[in-house]
Amino acid sequence: MVTKIDNFYKLINELRYKFQQILNVSSENFDEQVNEIESIYSKYKNVFPFGKNSFEILYDEGDKKNQNIIWRFLKDSYYNYENYIELEYKYFNNPNYIFSEKFIQLFYHSKTLCNAFFTIASKDYYWYYGRDDKQFNKTILVSYLSDFESDNFEEIKSYYSYQFEIIEKEVKYIYSKHTFTLEISEPKYTESIELNTLLEKLNKEHISKLEILKNYADNITKLSLDLRFDYPDFITDSTVRITFSKPQEVYDCIEPYLSSIILREELKNLIFGEIDIASNKIRINCNQNVFAKFFGELNAKGIIYANNNDDIEEWILRNFQHKKNGQFKNFAKSSVNTFMKPYRDVPKSEAIKHPF
Repeated sequence: MVTKIDNFYKLINELRYKFQQILNVSSENFDEQVNEIESIYSKYKNVFPFGKNSFEILYDEGDKKNQNIIWRFLKDSYYNYENYIELEYKYFNNPNYIFSEKFIQLFYHSKTLCNAFFTIASKDYYWYYGRDDKQFNKTILVSYLSDFESDNFEEIKSYYSYQFEIIEKEVKYIYSKHTFTLEISEPKYTESIELNTLLEKLNKEHISKLEILKNYADNITKLSLDLRFDYPDFITDSTVRITFSKPQEVYDCIEPYLSSIILREELKNLIFGEIDIASNKIRINCNQNVFAKFFGELNAKGIIYANNNDDIEEWILRNFQHKKNGQFKNFAKSSVNTFMKPYRDVPKSEAIKHPF
């Protein structure tokens, strides 16, 4: 069971890291990034369905080891979820960024999975360990109802949502080990009657939500009923699978071209069929024509098992990057297609040597 929990955490952690990578680099086209995110989901598809009782199964009275394991997952998912909140506020609530519908779906589904994991870890740690060993009473200041600076209602509404999630995250984390008190500031109003009318309704809504948080320990069972750990049903599973009759020999041919030794395990898992898609594209110190020619020769010798040449090309495009002018770049489908053909050659001095 620890392995399944660990793999589920690896999934939400890899997703968070990938979103950070993508969003911190400006892009006009997110189609390729969508494929990379879907690839991560495909890689971990076997962890679904993930049960709400996963941490309960770990509980063993007096077992300090399992207590520490649950706390580690709780602490790590706390920081993970914090990053999702920041990314949403910085990018998805910003009109300067435009994302495809699929990219938005993937982000919010991933954020929801992370929140659900964090919530269950917090609930179960409190129930089995924390509630009988409360250490301190901590005060959480809630000032966002009075410290907003904008006079734009949509911006205020977005700010409220962001701040509430931050407070809620803190409550979930703190209550697992401590008692807490929420100190809620008096709402602020403006000189605009029209804006104040909207603020009154918004403040009422948020004060109601904060009141529920005040008694979080009493409400957590009800709040956790709607938590879901589902595989995203909007992903079309189009995983391309190829295998090799002599995987060790193929691995030995490619391994010297790896850009880093830390990629060895990922390459080995890919070549031996343990995974169909690398979590991050494997960087090869090799010209793309030379690499494509190598796979063309393997295919001609019957070393590759694939439905057709298109699958081999797609597999290369999804899993590798080549080096050009000192930079790693994605393979061009046209080049891979061309140099896999038997009549196209590359200089013998550059060709990948193989025993086949």
